[in-house]
Amino acid sequence: MNLFFDVLWLEDNNIWYGSQLKALNSDLESKNVFLRPEYYDDVDKFYDKITQEGSKFFHKYDLILVDFNLSSDKLTGIDVLKKIKEEDVYCDIIFYSQNQMDDLLKEIKNSIENSDNLHDGVYISDRQNIRPKFLKLLDKNLKRSNNLAEIRGALMDITSEFDFIMKEGVKILFNKLKPEDKKEIISEAERACAAAKRKSDKNFAESESAIKKCNIGPIVNSIYYVMDTKDRYLILDSILKKLNIDLFSKNLLSEYNEEIIKHRHTMAHKRISIAPCGEFLICCDNLKEFLSCSCKLREDDLCNNTHNDDLKISHEKVTQLRAKLFRYYASFDNLFSMIRDVE
Repeated sequence: MNLFFDVLWLEDNNIWYGSQLKALNSDLESKNVFLRPEYYDDVDKFYDKITQEGSKFFHKYDLILVDFNLSSDKLTGIDVLKKIKEEDVYCDIIFYSQNQMDDLLKEIKNSIENSDNLHDGVYISDRQNIRPKFLKLLDKNLKRSNNLAEIRGALMDITSEFDFIMKEGVKILFNKLKPEDKKEIISEAERACAAAKRKSDKNFAESESAIKKCNIGPIVNSIYYVMDTKDRYLILDSILKKLNIDLFSKNLLSEYNEEIIKHRHTMAHKRISIAPCGEFLICCDNLKEFLSCSCKLREDDLCNNTHNDDLKISHEKVTQLRAKLFRYYASFDNLFSMIRDVE
């Protein structure tokens, strides 16, 4: 699951590009995706860039769009196409033109040898149809990135970035508080640490008991921590409120604990497999749980009714998580910009 769609766009008409970008930004927002374009209107600069970097220049993009009718002494649409054929470029590419598609395809075939096998994922379009073709390729990319097998890694990656912003936000903004507000935040942190210590003491007691009984299970399953993740985010929420910083909507950080952190914990340190019906992930804590969930039923309805709901993450849940992460990312990104400026 990727929240970003990285696009390389070569187009020398700034006005047309701007109008298309505005419309596409709105389209992608409705799909809970951030459009991240890298735009070149200077064809010569683009030529120098690809000459210097070669194939590695193209590899960071999900889609490349090129105006075939470029105006430059150095570079034409044919030159770009030839360069792409020379490199191992795996992303989708759209060449578009003011001309009709039949005329564009004919021009390409007349200009390049072996043009019947140009490149897997190369598409052509006229300017009028560039937006629907763009969205079709985006949907293909989203279907691939929303694969159930990819969800854990994506969720861990995105929330780890949120954790970084949260911790730095607390440390930097704490110093902006009034002395009396600092004392209140310290008291809140003290209560959170005390609660965590009680849990830790219980964990240590169980581990010590297991050692006496020569039982390794409770020891390797134990968790040591100083403060719950949810309490760290609630402390950030308290600091933001005291500074009258309104980056998150009401209760958004407390909701984040329930909507995101809970699912991260569900998938962390688990054996995850896709149910035989292919409709959901099964997250298991131990071998016994895993074996009890390993049904061999292939019928969707029977398979769906076999597993504990607490252990399942469905395609629908992945779509909901994408929407929630999209909403949180914008807020955390704004917070990161703020603390970077403060620091």
